[in-house]
Amino acid sequence: MLWCTSGVGEFWSLILDERKRLLELAIDYARTVGITQSDMDIGSVFVCYPGRSDYFTHWGGAFKHAAAQLGLPIGDYPHSRAPQAEPTTAAKGRIETAYRRLGLLENREQPGVSR
Repeated sequence: MLWCTSGVGEFWSLILDERKRLLELAIDYARTVGITQSDMDIGSVFVCYPGRSDYFTHWGGAFKHAAAQLGLPIGDYPHSRAPQAEPTTAAKGRIETAYRRLGLLENREQPGVSR
């Protein structure tokens, strides 16, 4: 217990208190800018393939659709990890709704068209 009385304990207490405060600020900022809302809008479309809803995986088709909405290159690498199925209309709608709420699609003329 000598380390607790030599100032080391106080040092770590101050460090942890500061990190806790920074985390609280980050959480507040995320709520303010709508990050938590976009998570709720998108839900599990990136990790749950509708053809097998109990199977947890990344869904390449959803990521490609999301990238296309933002005008990012989606690539044409044919050996991306499965599943590469086309996202459902509902999944596409969830991605687009989330991006619109974040203000990412305001100036897009043709959402969904890759460039």
